[in-house]
Amino acid sequence: MKTTLIKLSIPGLVVGMFIILSCASKQDSSSAADGNVLYQQNCATCHGTDLRGGNAQSLLDGIWQFGDGRG
Repeated sequence: MKTTLIKLSIPGLVVGMFIILSCASKQDSSSAADGNVLYQQNCATCHGTDLRGGNAQSLLDGIWQFGDGRG
């Protein structure tokens, strides 16, 4: 039996994370703000405040720099 490998892109994961956090209940609304703060503190310097790149590649363009093939 062949196992199908499901590829998830980094941009997809990042966008998914923000969607999930933005859909959180009002009780968890601070989670969305926390996610944004974490991104701004740890990622935005290189990937840009809008995920479109800067010193590092865009997280929205769907182009893989690492991990685009099998192990």
